[in-house]
Amino acid sequence: MILFVKKDHEKIIIILSIDSSCSHRCIYVIYSLIFRLAELMNDEAKAADVITTVLVPGTMDTIQNRKAMPDANFNNWVKTEAIADTVLYYCSEITKAIREPLIKLYGGGN
Repeated sequence: MILFVKKDHEKIIIILSIDSSCSHRCIYVIYSLIFRLAELMNDEAKAADVITTVLVPGTMDTIQNRKAMPDANFNNWVKTEAIADTVLYYCSEITKAIREPLIKLYGGGN
């Protein structure tokens, strides 16, 4: 989990990426807790114009994932550059009015 804060109009972005070796039950619990944490943070910081968002990428195209899944179709994975671009865009002045608590990123079109 990575936290990123941008000054001006405060945004906290939690990038949620879970190791595929976790059980489905474990993943469900982690996602539920992180989503609930973001909701609580948004409720607490509403008056201060601080927005917390959870960014959930699909399988990320990393060296570790390529080694772990060598037979997979890497074209369907989310490029790390796309994640970085999304975070930069979401923290830009142009998105000041967006109050989206969840952003999903999928591969294939990167």
